[in-house]
This record gives sequence, structure tokens and C-alpha cells, in this order.
Amino acid sequence: MSVRKHLNQMAKKKFLLFSSVFFLSFASIVYTIDDYGLSWDEPYYIVHSEKISKWFGKLIEFDAPFSRENYHEYWNYDRFHNCHPPFYKLSGIFLKNLIGRFFFHNIVYRYRVSTAFWASVFLAFLSLYFFKVYNNMFLGIVGSCTFLSVPRFFAHTHFFATDIMIAALGFITLYLFYDCSGNAWKTLFSSAFTGALLATKFTGIMIFPIALSFVFVSKNKKRFLINYLIFTVLACIFFIILNPHAWFGILNEVSFYFKSVLDRERIIPIPTLYWGKVYNYRLPWHHPFVMFGITLPVLIVVFAIPGIAYDLANIKDKTLFFEIVPFILLFAVFLLPNTPKHDGIRLFSMAWPFIIILFVRGTSVCSECLAKFLLKFPASIREHIADFNKLPVTAMAILIMLNVLFSLASIHRYHPYELSYYNKFINGPPGAVQKGFTISYWCEALNKDSLTELSDFVKDKAIRLYSYPKKDILKWNRYFGLLDDAIDYVSTVEKADYLLILNRKLPPERYRYLSQIMVYPIVTLPDNTLVLWVGKNDTRPEND
Repeated sequence: MSVRKHLNQMAKKKFLLFSSVFFLSFASIVYTIDDYGLSWDEPYYIVHSEKISKWFGKLIEFDAPFSRENYHEYWNYDRFHNCHPPFYKLSGIFLKNLIGRFFFHNIVYRYRVSTAFWASVFLAFLSLYFFKVYNNMFLGIVGSCTFLSVPRFFAHTHFFATDIMIAALGFITLYLFYDCSGNAWKTLFSSAFTGALLATKFTGIMIFPIALSFVFVSKNKKRFLINYLIFTVLACIFFIILNPHAWFGILNEVSFYFKSVLDRERIIPIPTLYWGKVYNYRLPWHHPFVMFGITLPVLIVVFAIPGIAYDLANIKDKTLFFEIVPFILLFAVFLLPNTPKHDGIRLFSMAWPFIIILFVRGTSVCSECLAKFLLKFPASIREHIADFNKLPVTAMAILIMLNVLFSLASIHRYHPYELSYYNKFINGPPGAVQKGFTISYWCEALNKDSLTELSDFVKDKAIRLYSYPKKDILKWNRYFGLLDDAIDYVSTVEKADYLLILNRKLPPERYRYLSQIMVYPIVTLPDNTLVLWVGKNDTRPEND
């Protein structure tokens, strides 16, 4: 076979793999996108996106969109809740109008299509990585399916928020850049994705030290550094292009970009529940390790450990360097005392792809060990194995498939409450409640099914509800047409007849007390863990 023909066949395989994973992922995410309740970040993002849409309408109509008045009204709207650069909102606007309006009537789900799109693109690139490393299309598919089958990751592929976009844009950038070797197109595209990442959230700044670390495994370090300089300059240019805030004052925007994050402890020190104690901002150093260890499926954690050990032992290998060094650098940042940790695993999103990569590497290592062990068997036994050379790959595929099936079973068990998922290391959600961990951070449990349950409870009753701990979540559900008109809510606890209680950051003793005044469960997990319930207002919970 000629080299050209071989390359053409490889290109066809890559295209088939990429397109198959993309469309299957997109279909599965969009199909379930309305299963989750309105998270409390989404209202601010959607309302601001609608403001930006109006600005573009003025731009089309030549109605002085660049005036200071229009800039402050449409772009600087509520920057306290919208401190992130707006690329993910621009993406949401575009894909809502291009695709979302054909799938959904409700604006919330239309915007979520943007997240589904980027999640699917990311998974398609992840499948290409596995195909490139292991030279097997099936491993490419099941490797990417591993990410989608993780309960918490699957849930995050649905919300109109920054998390999956950060994971997607960060991984795609590194995938394109680490092996570009001066390729102009790869440098250009990796710069564009980096610019989009920087214009989505401050977390994107971590791309630069990670990309720079690749110099240690580069064959031509001088050429790499020149390429890195070009990459950095282009990324900054794309950041300005994709961040319209910078069009109206680049220095002010860059200052805000850094200050809103580096000064976060003073601006918005959101409390965090960890091992039964509520921390104001700074958590113990072991928090990232614990959260990764108890919120991922057990098999992923178990097999990631030999993957980490193997990559560290062979770190001079370019591929293995790519797998382990970004993970180490990201964790080093997570361990810093000033890094926000109030969202648990959510703020570690750039590391999510590498956890899956290390899991797959770990299964590969274990499969190789199994093959070497079987080599010691007598020839009379080994001859019954049809193709002994394919044994490591076969064993690897079986192990990954078992994990995918195990994880899918967890999704089936908890859906659509995957953000309440905890593994057997902590005895699942009941153990997490008992030991003092957040069960449902984002109000996503207040979905269409639980709102129906709530409607049944208030039916023919003249009662007023106060939602705790997020007092505005019922108001926003009403605003977006998701709440039954019969449900009456108030914004002050004193006026409420009943409390709608979300098990978010409730220490064990407060959880026990509030669950004792329960009169009507709204969401209970299969293991009887209360997530959302209604209780009589004979208590005065702190308002936050």
C-alpha cells in the first residue's frame, strides 16, 4: 500500500470516528437536556445573553450600538453575576438561533444546546486522541464514552454555563498545540481556541504554562519557543476579537479580568461545606484530592492510579508527558489556598479530560500486565487464545466497557440528579450527607418533575413558599415559564408558610433538624437521601 493511500484511509477513519462520536454525543445530550432544573447561574447568563442579542440588533439597524450608553446597558449589565468574559454567551446566542429554536420552545433549553455542541466537539477530539495513541477506533469510541458516562460529567454537559466549554476549549487547544511542530494551521486553530477559552473564563490563563511545559519534550526547542511566542500573540489577539468588552477599553477589561478572580476572596467569599464544616473561603489542602476521589466512579479512580504511576515513570515520552503534566500543573493550582473551591469538583473542569485519559492509560497498563502474566502459562493453555498479540487491547476494551456500563448504571439510577452522585468510597449520597458534603449545589434538582410534585403539594392550598438557600430560584423559574402559576412564593422567610429546602450546604446536624420538620418530600434519591423537600416554617434558616 502506498503512503498516500494509507494517509487517505487514516483520514477517512478519523473523519468517520469524529463525526460518529459528535453526532451520537450531541443526540444523547440534547435528548435529555430538559431533564435538569434551572441552575442558579443560568438566569443571569441567559438574561445577559438576551441583552447582548439586542445590542447586535441595534448594530444591524445602525442604531449607534457603540455609544457609551448602549455599551453600559447591554454589555456591562449586572457584571457582579456576569464577571466572566462573554464568549460562551456569544456561542449560546449563535447556537440558540441556529439550532436550538428548532428543538425547543423554552429559551432555557435553547441556550443549553450551545453546551451540548461544545461537549460533543470535545468528545469527538477526545476520541481522536485515543485513536491516535492506541491505533484502535473502538478504543476511540469507548474512551470518549467513558467521559460521557461519568454521572457528574454527563450532568455538566447540559447546563448553559462555562464548565464544559472550559474543559472542551482547553483540551482541544492542548491537543492541537502539543504536536503542531510549527504547523501553521494547527498553531492558528490552537490560538483561536485559546482566545475563546480566555474569553470564557479566567481559568483559561492556565493554558500558557501548560503549553510552555511541552518544550521539555520538544526535539527542536528553539523552533518550539518561536512557535509558542506566535501562539501566545495570536491567542491574545483572538481574546480581544472574541471578547467585545475589550473593544470598549482593553486596559480596563484586562484589569477587571484579573481583579474579579484574584480579589474574589474579598468580593464574593462563597461558603463551602466540607467534612461537616462550613468554610468561608479557604479550604484544607486535601480538598481537591478528596473531591476527585469521592465524586467519580470507583473504577475510574482505581484505574487512574496505575495510569498516573506509569506516566510519571515514563514522563520523558512525549505522549505520556502530555497526559500527566497538565494534570499535575492544574492540581498544583487547585491546591493553592487562594483558589476558589466552593463548587467542589466543578471548578476543576480543565482537569476532567485528563482524569479520563489517565484512567484509559491505567487500563492499558493493567491489560499489558495481564498479558505478561498469561505468557507464563503453559503453551497448551496459551494456544487456546485465538490471537495472543491482541489480548492486551481486547482486555483493555473489556475493562473500559465494564466501567462505561457501571457508570451508565449509576446515571440510570440517579438521573436526572447526577450532581448528587457520590461513590462507594464514601458510601454514596447517604454517606456524603452523614459526613457533611454538598448534595445538590446548583438547584438543578428543581426540574420539571419536581416542579410537578410541588404543584401537587400546593394544589388547592393558599400557602406561600420561601426557597432555601436560593430565595430567587422560584422567581426565575416563573420568569422563564417553568413554574406553575398556582405556586405562590415570597422573598422573605418571615412571610412564608412553608420552606422549600434544597440540601445544598447543610451540615449533618442542620440536615437532621430540617428533615424532621419535613411534611412533603419532593426529590428523594433511590437510597432515601433527601435532596429537595417542603417543610413548615417553624425555623429561621440563615439567608444566603
